[in-house]
Amino acid sequence: MPFEAKGTGKRSHTKIRATGCCARVNARVKLRRGGGEGFHLVVKAKGTHNHALSPHTWYNYASNRHIQDEELREEVAVMSRAGAKPKGILAYLRAKTGKRTVLRDVHNMIQDAKKRFDSGLTDGDRALKVLDEFCEGAPGNTAEVVLDSGSGVVRVITFQSARMRRLFAAFPEVVLVDSTHNTNSNRYKLFSFAIHDVFGRGQYVQHALVITEEKPNLAIAVATFNKNNPAWTKIRVVMTDKALHEKDVLADAWPKARQLVCKWNVETWLKKQCSRLGGVGKLETKQLKVIMKGLVNAESQQEYDDLKAAFLSTVGDDADNLLYKSFMTHWDTTTEE
Repeated sequence: MPFEAKGTGKRSHTKIRATGCCARVNARVKLRRGGGEGFHLVVKAKGTHNHALSPHTWYNYASNRHIQDEELREEVAVMSRAGAKPKGILAYLRAKTGKRTVLRDVHNMIQDAKKRFDSGLTDGDRALKVLDEFCEGAPGNTAEVVLDSGSGVVRVITFQSARMRRLFAAFPEVVLVDSTHNTNSNRYKLFSFAIHDVFGRGQYVQHALVITEEKPNLAIAVATFNKNNPAWTKIRVVMTDKALHEKDVLADAWPKARQLVCKWNVETWLKKQCSRLGGVGKLETKQLKVIMKGLVNAESQQEYDDLKAAFLSTVGDDADNLLYKSFMTHWDTTTEE
C-alpha cells in the first residue's frame, strides 16, 4: 500500500517576519531616450514603514546573510567532508565575506552539499552513510543494520549515542519500551527504550527502526541493546504501552524484570473503545468513560469489583456486549500489570 500523508496544507515558517508594513520600493531599468547608449534606473517609493529601521535588522535579513558565491559554497562542502565543525566553518565565512551569516545558514549549506553528493545513492546507501557519520561523530556512538539475507531489505536498524549509554548505566532499574508506527514512507516502526533521569524526565537510551513488529525483529533490537549495555542485568521493571506485541520477547531478554502497562495509554485506549464498541447512548457512553478511568486507577480489589459491576449494568447487563467482552478478554486478565 503506498504511503499517504495525513497532513494538509503547508507548515508555517517560524522565521518569517510578518510586520504588515505598507512601504513599497519599485525599481526598473529604462533605456535612455532618443536612442542613446546606456540606461538609467527609475525608483519609485510609496508608503511609510511601521517598524524601526536599523543596520542590525538590515544585515540580518536572509538575502544579506546567505552565501551565493559557488566557489565559497564548494569550499564549505569540502570542509564539511573533511570533518570541519559548523562553528568553525561559520567563523571562516564571516572572516572571508564580512556577512552576518548565522549557524543555521551553515547547516543549510552543508545539507545542500550532501544532497548533491548523495544524489546517485539508494535509500539504503544513504542510510548507511548517515549511520557511519553518526558513529564517527563521537566516541561510544554505536549503530547496527540487519538485512534480510534473501531480499536484501533492511529488517532492523539500531542506534545509540554515547550519552544514551551513560544515562542507562546511571538509571537502569526502570525501562519504558514504546513503539511508534509509520515513521517514514516505508512504514517502519520506531521501537524505543527510555528511562527516567534524576530530574524525573524521560530520556531515550536506544532507538530501533524495525520493518515489522514481529518477534524476530524485536529480539534483535533487544539483543543489541543488551550487548552494548552491560547494566541490563539491573533492569527490574519494564513498562510498555497497551499495543506492544510479542511482550514475551522482553520477558525472555530480561527475566528478572516485572512487566507493567502504562496506565495513561490503557485509559486512553479504553475510553476510545467506549464510543466504538459500547453500542449505547451518549449518556451511557459518558458514564462508561468515567467507569473505565476508575477501573484503571482502582486502589483496591473491592473498588475494582464494584466498578466492574457498574460497567455491566451500564451496558444493560449484556455479557455479550462487544465492549464488555473485549474488556474481560484482554484487560480483566492482566490487572497485575
